[in-house]
Amino acid sequence: MIDSYLNRDISNHERIKMVMIGSFFLRIWKQFIQNAANNHEEIFSNDRNFLAHQTYEILSFLVDSMVLYELHFFFIINVHK
Repeated sequence: MIDSYLNRDISNHERIKMVMIGSFFLRIWKQFIQNAANNHEEIFSNDRNFLAHQTYEILSFLVDSMVLYELHFFFIINVHK
Protein backbone atom coordinates (compact mmCIF):
# COMPACT_ATOMS: atom_id res chain seq x y z
CA MET A 1 0.00 0.00 0.00
CA ILE A 2 2.89 2.35 0.70
CA ASP A 3 4.30 1.79 -2.78
CA SER A 4 1.03 3.04 -4.28
CA TYR A 5 1.73 6.44 -2.70
CA LEU A 6 5.45 6.64 -3.40
CA ASN A 7 5.93 5.03 -6.82
CA ARG A 8 5.68 7.61 -9.59
CA ASP A 9 6.09 5.08 -12.39
CA ILE A 10 2.75 3.28 -12.06
CA SER A 11 -0.54 4.09 -13.72
CA ASN A 12 -3.56 5.43 -11.87
CA HIS A 13 -5.35 2.14 -12.47
CA GLU A 14 -2.48 0.18 -10.92
CA ARG A 15 -2.32 2.64 -8.00
CA ILE A 16 -6.01 2.16 -7.17
CA LYS A 17 -5.65 -1.60 -7.55
CA MET A 18 -2.74 -1.68 -5.09
CA VAL A 19 -4.61 0.45 -2.55
CA MET A 20 -7.77 -1.64 -2.82
CA ILE A 21 -5.85 -4.93 -2.39
CA GLY A 22 -4.28 -3.50 0.77
CA SER A 23 -7.69 -2.39 1.99
CA PHE A 24 -9.24 -5.81 1.32
CA PHE A 25 -6.36 -7.49 3.16
CA LEU A 26 -6.88 -5.29 6.23
CA ARG A 27 -10.64 -5.90 6.25
CA ILE A 28 -10.25 -9.67 5.86
CA TRP A 29 -7.57 -9.76 8.57
CA LYS A 30 -9.77 -7.75 10.95
CA GLN A 31 -12.75 -10.02 10.29
CA PHE A 32 -10.59 -13.12 10.81
CA ILE A 33 -9.35 -11.85 14.17
CA GLN A 34 -12.89 -10.95 15.26
CA ASN A 35 -14.19 -14.40 14.31
CA ALA A 36 -11.26 -16.13 15.98
CA ALA A 37 -11.74 -14.02 19.12
CA ASN A 38 -15.40 -15.07 19.26
CA ASN A 39 -14.46 -18.76 19.04
CA HIS A 40 -11.23 -18.71 21.08
CA GLU A 41 -11.34 -15.80 23.51
CA GLU A 42 -8.36 -17.08 25.48
CA ILE A 43 -6.07 -17.01 22.41
CA PHE A 44 -7.25 -14.18 20.15
CA SER A 45 -8.22 -10.59 20.76
CA ASN A 46 -8.22 -7.44 18.64
CA ASP A 47 -5.91 -5.73 21.12
CA ARG A 48 -3.22 -8.42 20.91
CA ASN A 49 -3.56 -9.71 17.37
CA PHE A 50 -4.56 -6.72 15.24
CA LEU A 51 -3.48 -3.17 14.59
CA ALA A 52 -4.32 -0.40 16.99
CA HIS A 53 -7.75 1.07 16.29
CA GLN A 54 -6.21 4.42 15.35
CA THR A 55 -3.78 2.78 12.90
CA TYR A 56 -6.62 0.92 11.21
CA GLU A 57 -8.66 4.12 10.93
CA ILE A 58 -5.70 6.04 9.47
CA LEU A 59 -5.03 3.33 6.87
CA SER A 60 -8.73 3.23 5.96
CA PHE A 61 -8.72 7.02 5.57
CA LEU A 62 -5.63 6.85 3.34
CA VAL A 63 -7.29 4.26 1.11
CA ASP A 64 -10.45 6.34 0.76
CA SER A 65 -8.42 9.48 0.10
CA MET A 66 -6.30 7.83 -2.60
CA VAL A 67 -9.31 6.42 -4.43
CA LEU A 68 -11.16 9.75 -4.29
CA TYR A 69 -8.05 11.62 -5.46
CA GLU A 70 -7.55 9.28 -8.41
CA LEU A 71 -11.23 9.47 -9.39
CA HIS A 72 -11.14 13.26 -9.15
CA PHE A 73 -7.99 13.36 -11.27
CA PHE A 74 -9.55 10.97 -13.80
CA PHE A 75 -12.68 13.10 -14.19
CA ILE A 76 -10.73 16.35 -14.52
CA ILE A 77 -8.57 14.86 -17.28
CA ASN A 78 -11.60 13.52 -19.15
CA VAL A 79 -13.62 16.74 -18.84
CA HIS A 80 -10.83 18.85 -20.36
CA LYS A 81 -10.29 16.64 -23.41
